[in-house]
Amino acid sequence: MNKKKGKIIALRTLMIIIISVWLISGLLSWYFFKNWSRSASFGDTFGAINSLFSGLALAGIIYTIYLQKTELSLQRKELKYTREELKRTAIAQEDSAKSMSTQMRLANYPYLEFDSEFDNKEKYLTILNKNDNVAFDIEITIFSFILQTSYSYSKFISEYLTESYKNKKLDVSLVDNTLWAISDFGFYPSISKNKKILIPTQFPIDEGNYSLFIQYRDILGNNYSNLIHFNKYSDYETIDEKPFSGIRISPDYPKIADRIKLYDEKTQNGDLPNYVTEAILYKKASINLSMTNEIENIRSNDFKWKVTE
Repeated sequence: MNKKKGKIIALRTLMIIIISVWLISGLLSWYFFKNWSRSASFGDTFGAINSLFSGLALAGIIYTIYLQKTELSLQRKELKYTREELKRTAIAQEDSAKSMSTQMRLANYPYLEFDSEFDNKEKYLTILNKNDNVAFDIEITIFSFILQTSYSYSKFISEYLTESYKNKKLDVSLVDNTLWAISDFGFYPSISKNKKILIPTQFPIDEGNYSLFIQYRDILGNNYSNLIHFNKYSDYETIDEKPFSGIRISPDYPKIADRIKLYDEKTQNGDLPNYVTEAILYKKASINLSMTNEIENIRSNDFKWKVTE
């Protein structure tokens, strides 16, 4: 308020000075010339000067407008730089938050190792939790692939399916017009450190070509999935003499993925990863082992595979 009052007083003083000079000039003209007509003639001699000062005043106004325009332009540039800096700061903060989130996620990621082994001369696919982070809500689907030319799925239906399923129309779509599969499913609430799931490969028809589709969650609720292919190459011997020497895992590193149901088209909408789409095709080309009369011979009473340490 004091500053504002100071500005008002200074302006008032300036106006008083100008008016005083104007009055004094009039009095001086009267004092020297004693005649208004003579003083008017004398005043007319300053018309050119008045024009000069009027022009200078106009030039001053124009220059002031130019300065204001320049200042406004600089302010706009400064605001633009400020917005860009704020944007860079926001992006840096967002990247930092994403980095922290990724670090936290990876710190809680349950590392599962997929392998195979022999147990009493039987072949098993194995899933081992390698670290301290517990894996939750594990869903596993195994596919055993058979060439249509070597053993057709229609023949399998007639020979192995129970009577209740033989009368049902099964929609089997061959993979690459050559393969169909026998599938089986297992679920586990959790797998802690050093726990290993042993998945038997005792299928009615076994050509030694298997795939696993697994979905699981970490403690933060993030869902992951993998598609693992197991193949035995006759021209390659592993040092550990494992039943499957060729193992391919997709994706190569852990990625968060939506949980889907392979048999439910409602959960298959959207842009799915290629390996998930591949697993869906496998499911459409498969016949579930639970439909056969062989299920009692290879499954435990709780309908889960064996877990060891």
